[in-house]
Amino acid sequence: MIRIDEVLYMLNSEDFETQEKGIELGKQVHSFDCFIMPYYENKSERLWLNCAKIITSRILNDNKENIYEILEWIKDMNVSGAKEIYNYLLSASPYFYKNILKKCIEQKLNEASLLEDKIFSKNLSNLMNDIELRINLEYKVDIDLVFDKIYDMYYPNTQICVNTKETIVMGIEEGKKIKCLDAFILPRYEGNCKGLWDGCAEILSSKTDEELKPYIRKILKIISDLNWPGSITIFERLVNFKAKWFEEELNYMLKYSKQVDDMAFYDFLVDLKKERNNKIIKY
Repeated sequence: MIRIDEVLYMLNSEDFETQEKGIELGKQVHSFDCFIMPYYENKSERLWLNCAKIITSRILNDNKENIYEILEWIKDMNVSGAKEIYNYLLSASPYFYKNILKKCIEQKLNEASLLEDKIFSKNLSNLMNDIELRINLEYKVDIDLVFDKIYDMYYPNTQICVNTKETIVMGIEEGKKIKCLDAFILPRYEGNCKGLWDGCAEILSSKTDEELKPYIRKILKIISDLNWPGSITIFERLVNFKAKWFEEELNYMLKYSKQVDDMAFYDFLVDLKKERNNKIIKY
């Protein structure tokens, strides 16, 4: 059993090694609320700074029950540990910010306004603005800029590269951040649109079965011509689908290809089904 008084004593020690041991012990404590700016006899800057190190050692979601209280730390950015806590909150993911942190900040802002605490209000507003700016920069990607980077040829039937491999890889990584996958399913683009399709196939293939589920019939149409750039990459990704619902979608598209009399597409779908069956038998 870890005694919190002993941990706080260690965190407040002048000896660096004792502080480090206290931090490691503190990380083992289940409830972190005792480390949120604790009152302690002869409080020093070391204590709150080390407490901040303990709190920030966990991912934000593990501290979600304490977020409202943790925000109190940034009332005064000059106190020990405030900058560490500020940067910790600044790292919030879009989901965590939208569903937890933003609501807590807004509630604290309301309280600060009622108490006419202008400094606290300013710090909270700065935190909110900084988080939203960071999220916008990291998660909002211009699709045209992605297309510019993954575009790999000038005209049909040529191999004249527009971008270096490094630029194409960079564009693919940026494209993976975009949630709307429709943009990458045989997109039209000025010039030779097929110059995009290899990169788009890489982006689509990086997604999980569940992420691809809403788009699967459109994605299956990519293999209606295995001469298209990216179609083999998609074919191989479809072979490795593990979701049980995929077989129903594949059977549906087999019927569809027959109805529209696209026998080339039908044959490729049959090949896909055979490859999947062989894989199941093999393993």
